[in-house]
Amino acid sequence: MMVSPSEMTPQLTQLHGCNRAIVSMHQGPANTCARLLSFTWPVMRRMLFFVLLVMVSFRATTLSQFHCHRYTDGLVSPTPNDLNTHTAVLDTLYSQRRDLLDPATKGQKVRATLQDDANFVLYDTQTTKPIWAVKPSIPWYYWLSDAHARSHAILTIQSDGNLVLYTVKPRWDSNTSKQGIGPYCLTISLAGKLVILDSQCTRLWSHDGSPRPDTNASVLATSDFEP
Repeated sequence: MMVSPSEMTPQLTQLHGCNRAIVSMHQGPANTCARLLSFTWPVMRRMLFFVLLVMVSFRATTLSQFHCHRYTDGLVSPTPNDLNTHTAVLDTLYSQRRDLLDPATKGQKVRATLQDDANFVLYDTQTTKPIWAVKPSIPWYYWLSDAHARSHAILTIQSDGNLVLYTVKPRWDSNTSKQGIGPYCLTISLAGKLVILDSQCTRLWSHDGSPRPDTNASVLATSDFEP
């Protein structure tokens, strides 16, 4: 059946209208997405930046969970993860654990001890002479038997990195609170120095103020002993 042009005009007009509607429907979501992206991209960028900051912070926190590997036979402060479970055996000298031994010779060269008189003394084991003492004015002596341990003094390395000698109250400290990056350790170096190291093995304190001697970086990275 033939249809005249005049009869087709309304149908064509309607068809063009439908096409325009369809095109508009297809363009609408695209425009909406474009507008949505233009709005959300700055927000997403800020969120991404925040996530990166959190990751960096987590990495820094993870690094600080561990003591310097050269803390051998020393006192170690609590880590952030074990503040509630850390025991005095790890961070404190007291009547049942009174000595720090130089780790290389197991005390045959140098030893530090918490005495009955509440003095903390570093001494030469071979000559039995004192090298340094917290209270140098007190006459030096050392009981070899724990049966003589009458003092209630303790020496502890705190979570803030400060080494403190306590009796009833604090009597002496190393003045190293909140220096470096914890956790911290107290050990005796190969040179016979009492030293405090942070988690990055930075020397924060030595009994005589001496710095670390020049040492090959590869030796420092692998040695269990502070030079």
